[in-house]
Amino acid sequence: MTEPIIRAEMLERLYLKGIKDLPGYRSQDIALYKKVKPDWLELHSDELKYWANLAVKTYNLKVQHGDILWWLQERGYRNENLLFWHEDQGVVFPYTEIDDYGSVPPCFRVGPDFLPEFWFPRDSYSAKVDHNSLVFLEETLVQEIKENLQEVTPGKKWTCKITIQDKTYKVEVDNKDTIQEYFTYDNGCFYQEW
Repeated sequence: MTEPIIRAEMLERLYLKGIKDLPGYRSQDIALYKKVKPDWLELHSDELKYWANLAVKTYNLKVQHGDILWWLQERGYRNENLLFWHEDQGVVFPYTEIDDYGSVPPCFRVGPDFLPEFWFPRDSYSAKVDHNSLVFLEETLVQEIKENLQEVTPGKKWTCKITIQDKTYKVEVDNKDTIQEYFTYDNGCFYQEW
């Protein structure tokens, strides 16, 4: 996995190139354009996505489906500055519907395309996504879990094992009747404790 950083200097060059390509551009106005340029730290949603996608394409950043990108600097407080690369959608933001700090988006599913270690290496200090380790599983894996759960603690805990890309993982859930498509992943085990 690559983890390129989209730096402010890159964005400045893109902005100035865009200005210079405008019809009627006059070099004596460059100081004015510099005053009204975007504040890279304050960009959100569509505007941030536009500039991030432009930087990836213009600078030919080596990213593959599911890779992480960093906005302006590597790592911030709990997933701040974190972006993902989707081969069809371009830049994708962390998923914030479950945890407001964000997690791996549901467009990247653990299964034939991804192992959870892609974002959460066994060494937890190397985790790419901070604060939580929520991942979405392919529907076939969710079905397999539902079909294979065995009660361990009556009414309180069910477990099973699943195999993904020839690797075996343990699954633990507290309520087999409310299994969701997302799980917390930690060191070889998928959990649902809600």
